[in-house]
Amino acid sequence: MNLAKVRKALAKTIATNMNVSTSWFVSDNPTAPQIIVLPDPGDDACTFEHNVHLRMVLKCLAKGKTAEEAQMLLDGWLSVDDGTRSNVADVIEADSTLGGIVQSATVTGWRNYGVTLLPDGGVRYWSADVLVDIYA
Repeated sequence: MNLAKVRKALAKTIATNMNVSTSWFVSDNPTAPQIIVLPDPGDDACTFEHNVHLRMVLKCLAKGKTAEEAQMLLDGWLSVDDGTRSNVADVIEADSTLGGIVQSATVTGWRNYGVTLLPDGGVRYWSADVLVDIYA
């Protein structure tokens, strides 16, 4: 399993099906709205009967003219089964093999909903981390 390929495939699946900028790496100056694909820092890839399991984190950065607008955008990305295909869970469910790169990808939840301050310049974004389990 090539971690970079998995990250790129996950970013591409989201970018293709949602109206949001994505990145499979953290840029020096991320700009919201954007979803960044990262390996979960608390997860080690595990092998079970020739299947590799790992957890990815989608760092969702939202920005709006107001805090309410930014939170409404973030809430839309975190929603499930709302029929709009503008949320992360429905988009990944619709292409759970990420274009044939993995056996399956499933959104298992989210965490860390709140404000993220970027270290350079103190830019504030509303953010949340979406958890995606990958079997490759």
